[in-house]
Amino acid sequence: MCCGRPAYMDEYEKLEEELQLCYDDYMLKFRNQAYLENILDEYHRAQLDENEVGAGMGSSKTVLDLKDNL
Repeated sequence: MCCGRPAYMDEYEKLEEELQLCYDDYMLKFRNQAYLENILDEYHRAQLDENEVGAGMGSSKTVLDLKDNL
């Protein structure tokens, strides 16, 4: 028994390949999500900057107040 191939090895290898495909799919989606979250953060920062410039110095709203509205 020590020198032969285990009976379950074919199924194990098939499942291992399937797991690798699932992991590759997961990593692609994870990277895409991280990228999109970064783009969204940049957009929100740009909006805050626009609102801050548009509000002027006499406005009572602060950057934190504007951020809470997002």
